[in-house]
Amino acid sequence: MFDRDFPAFGPPHNIGEKPNNVLSDALKKLENLLSGFKLGEGVVDTSVQTVMKCLRNPRLPVSQFEGRLYDCSYLLLSSVHSKVIRTVCSLMMLILSVL
Repeated sequence: MFDRDFPAFGPPHNIGEKPNNVLSDALKKLENLLSGFKLGEGVVDTSVQTVMKCLRNPRLPVSQFEGRLYDCSYLLLSSVHSKVIRTVCSLMMLILSVL
């Protein structure tokens, strides 16, 4: 039985407002959930909404998103992964056609 005090924890981390940092933090929370950790009430919904908001943000570098997607691709169904890759490629082509 644990009978000592827990160590003092530092303040919550500040991830800033850069879309790639916000996306990374939200994906990390979702990866923790998929790994079996229990998240607080509403954290899953908030994290999914944050991921979707980041993906819609034009400031998010597409290459960084693709890198993160490949990092967690083993957690996705292959059909979902394929659809996401196709969607990202379509978005990249659309962006390049506008430039």
